[in-house]
Order: sequence, then structure tokens, then C-alpha cells
Amino acid sequence: MLPSSPEHGAFFSGTLEIRDYFREKNPEMPIHIFANDDEYKELALHSADFWIGTFLVGSVIVPIFVNIISSYLYDELKAKDGDHVSIDVIVERKDGKSSSVSYRGDVKDFGKVIESVKKLADE
Repeated sequence: MLPSSPEHGAFFSGTLEIRDYFREKNPEMPIHIFANDDEYKELALHSADFWIGTFLVGSVIVPIFVNIISSYLYDELKAKDGDHVSIDVIVERKDGKSSSVSYRGDVKDFGKVIESVKKLADE
């Protein structure tokens, strides 16, 4: 997980909970927060939006990642149509190149985001 606000080096509020959720669902999948404990800070945004964060994901684990992040959004956060979500996913392909998907919009279109992330992993 990368800082969601690079200019401030801050992560969205709830980053630690998302990390713990990933670890619970798939303990073998490595998930790290790219900050030292003394550098870690959260950015609290006061809105009804779900600010998920910024993820750097290897193409090999994209299928696991999309399942867990979707489960987190719908099962843990109880997101429903009309809610807004914000997420950035950087997919690092086997050839070392990376591409990203950024989404800020209605949760009803989140499935399209997931499909875009899957396509990046297949390239």
C-alpha cells in the first residue's frame, strides 16, 4: 500500500484496517504499508465516500487482490449503489513495466474497475 497523498506522505484513514482484512482473508499474500512506523500518518477525509487507498500489486496476485478488495468494499464497508469509492491500483507486470487504474465514482461501476485491473495483469 502506497501513500494516498504523496505530497503529504499520508495514507487514507482505515489503511491499517484494510491491511488487517487482507491478512485475515489470505495470510500467505504479502501486504505491506510503505512507511516506517515513525513516518506513518493518516489523512482523515470527512465525507460519505469510501477512500480505499493506493495499491501496488504484482500481476500474479491480481486475481486474489480483486476478490479481497471487492469483498472488503461490499461485505465490510457495506457499500451500495449511490455510495462513492476512490481507489488507485498500480499493476506491476512480469516484464517490469507498470500501469495504473484510478477510480473515483459510484460503487455500482466498481466491477468495471475490477475488470480493468484484471486486463492490466493479463497484458
